[in-house]
Amino acid sequence: MSIYKKIYLDSSNGNIIVEKIADNGSLVVNTIDYNEFIAQHTKDLKERIEELQKLLERSEVCFDYKYREQAKEIEELKRQLADREKQLEEFIRQYQEKDLSLAGEKYREAFDLFIAGKVEEALLVLDEETLNEAEKTQAENRLLKGQILLSVNCMEEAEMNYKKAVEICPSAKNYQSLGMFYRNIGCYKKAVTCFRKAKKYGNDDLNTLIQWNYIGSCYELMDDYSHASQYYQKAWKMAAKLGTLPYEDALNLICGMANVAWKMGDCQTAEEKYRSAIKAQRDALSWEENNFPYERLAKTLCSLAKILSSLENRAEEAEQLFLESIAIWEEHLQDNPDIYYPYYADTLLYYANFLANKDPIAAEEHYLKALKIFRNRVLNYRIIFKPVLSQILLSLSMLYSAMRRDADAVSLLKECVELMETLVSGNPDFYLYKLCYAYFQLGLLVKDDCERERYFIACLDSVNRMSIAQRTKSLKWEVQANYNLGILCCKEDFNKAFSYFDESIRVQRLQVAEEPGNEKEQQTLADILKEVGNFYFSIHKELGWEYLQESNRLYQSLGIRKEEYCNEEPLDEELVDERYFDEEPCKQERINADDRLEAIDSPESPDLEVASILKANMLNEDR
Repeated sequence: MSIYKKIYLDSSNGNIIVEKIADNGSLVVNTIDYNEFIAQHTKDLKERIEELQKLLERSEVCFDYKYREQAKEIEELKRQLADREKQLEEFIRQYQEKDLSLAGEKYREAFDLFIAGKVEEALLVLDEETLNEAEKTQAENRLLKGQILLSVNCMEEAEMNYKKAVEICPSAKNYQSLGMFYRNIGCYKKAVTCFRKAKKYGNDDLNTLIQWNYIGSCYELMDDYSHASQYYQKAWKMAAKLGTLPYEDALNLICGMANVAWKMGDCQTAEEKYRSAIKAQRDALSWEENNFPYERLAKTLCSLAKILSSLENRAEEAEQLFLESIAIWEEHLQDNPDIYYPYYADTLLYYANFLANKDPIAAEEHYLKALKIFRNRVLNYRIIFKPVLSQILLSLSMLYSAMRRDADAVSLLKECVELMETLVSGNPDFYLYKLCYAYFQLGLLVKDDCERERYFIACLDSVNRMSIAQRTKSLKWEVQANYNLGILCCKEDFNKAFSYFDESIRVQRLQVAEEPGNEKEQQTLADILKEVGNFYFSIHKELGWEYLQESNRLYQSLGIRKEEYCNEEPLDEELVDERYFDEEPCKQERINADDRLEAIDSPESPDLEVASILKANMLNEDR
């Protein structure tokens, strides 16, 4: 049997390179196509998805309840497929450059079977009953078995084997492997504990630096930027002490520090760190041109461009960096299209967001280019990029809305919300916030009253599914969705209208309480009270006069002295304004082109907080 020496990803083409030592002692280098490797380990899930999709097309299973169940199962299988692809990629990266020549016979046999796509056979080789007592005490076997189980989403069994490896041999390497397992499945606090123990068992400065870097990354993923910065700084000081650092570790540390600084509002430090990373990569390029990881440089350039684009008078620099990043992608796309095309489209999205304010036509061109890439190439084999596709759809719909192209905006928004609903389970607050906005926009843009009502109700449903902390950021949409539903219902059902109007006022009071010094929120409350008060008064509802009086008091406290606000007499019942029954008694402003939702971030800057952009005027001053 040949002995594995090492396995790694070739950065020039993305293929898997396997080096073996043959029986005669010679070195044999084999190349495995990356897509084929992924395909052989995901065949069962893909076949099941195709089977269910065919069932959906058959009329006898297309009753509503059956259709929903089948569609739900398909989405769950797609999620599992995305997870498996991610785990397989992580598997290769963990074994990159690792010397496997000293591994035991069972280990090599199982590893060989797994690489060949024979997962069950590989697991049988490492089964408890097939191992002798000596092999059962080999931590390497447990780590490999845990990794194989993780790649097929057998989390509990995988965790048990990782833990067993640590129990057999509590070393820095094994604790680090267990920490990486927990980090990969999102158990960041457990991962931090393991990395701390890995630091304790290591006896050199480089190990300490690596573990601090990992701990910093976990805190960053938990959005605890203060602790993340603290550990990145400790790692940075250790790097200065060491003087030299492995290239990839150095880049990860610098980019981590840059991203955390940006999240904490320290744009100057973020810029300095990204420039340091870019310089390091340009220096490496001068002596490693043939095997240089161009994708890393392109991502770093894009990250720096995003920072500069948010700063005053730095737009020209930002644009040059965006263009250089795009040029790198376009020059090297064919080297590894499966990996490069998604990130190329991601960069096009950011550049289009940058252009949206100053050149909508150019922005549309780049949005469409990114959209075409995702529809024609990416989603055929990389489901994990669905979040970026959803953001392209959302950003382009906002552009079309600002350009008054309502039909195009509605079409993209409908596709966007359908896609985002499948992503909610993975990151509820992030996607529910965006869904709330998207449904609200659909409610504003569609023409049919029944559709409008349905989308405003969907907006409120998204709010109700949010956590309490996240919900407070969506009060503005909750207020206006309730208000607009009240307007729609007052044509046919006064009681429902009353319910929605009163809820709108209640939530707006919460908004004012959240920001007591915000005069804009106070005026919005006064506007709603005035409009609802006029309507209630006109149909002899007791609260009408109270709302009008409260509205007047608010206008006066804000220093608004317009005659129509402060000296308005109650409406005579014979002069009821019939617009309440025919048109909306409010004027909805469109989204300005310069108010953009933040795009989903690149792998170097994950999980950006979405910016609030809605500007709506609740009062029609043209009475």
